[in-house]
Amino acid sequence: MAGKLFEDLAIGHVFRHQPGRTITESDNVFFSCLTMNPQPLHVDFHAAQQAEFGKPLVNSILTLGIAVGLSVGETTLGTTVGNLGFEKVEFPKPVFHGDTIYAETEVVDKRESRSRPEWGESPEQLALRHDIEEVAREIASCIAELDQVGCVFKGFEPGLVDFYGTLDGRDVFWCWREGEDTITHYHELEMGFAGRRPVPST
Repeated sequence: MAGKLFEDLAIGHVFRHQPGRTITESDNVFFSCLTMNPQPLHVDFHAAQQAEFGKPLVNSILTLGIAVGLSVGETTLGTTVGNLGFEKVEFPKPVFHGDTIYAETEVVDKRESRSRPEWGESPEQLALRHDIEEVAREIASCIAELDQVGCVFKGFEPGLVDFYGTLDGRDVFWCWREGEDTITHYHELEMGFAGRRPVPST
């Protein structure tokens, strides 16, 4: 028994489940056929290529099932009486063949069962994360778009963006920092953020 009992669960505790699960083409097609789901986006690759994403989408119920399954070993394995349901399920991003799914579970509440006081209920929030490589691809794409319009992305933590420009006839970087309403500083090309200076008033 690796799951948790009612008294083991602490509100606010987050379980970061390992390992993840990479979804394959055969997983998706087999699951869709097994569950009688003829959606062309899942099983008709030619039709999927003509649709918005240009390739097959993973069946969202398979995605949900994997996310729940990833959580079982550390939360309910051998300890649960039954799943009482899901309060809210969202699929904000598509999942494709080859994507790796990770899951995190947060204990958001717990209470004794009103109908069976010898048991307890623990509502949990299960978060699903795409693989880190996909996130990295998206970040690289955003940086490439910034570069095309003459911006230089300085770093993820401080949220800094530099814009090429001129000041008094010389090339400079106009500086913008996340949270600032306007550009109020600049720095010379060879200087970093520490060399920021206020934009001269005109």
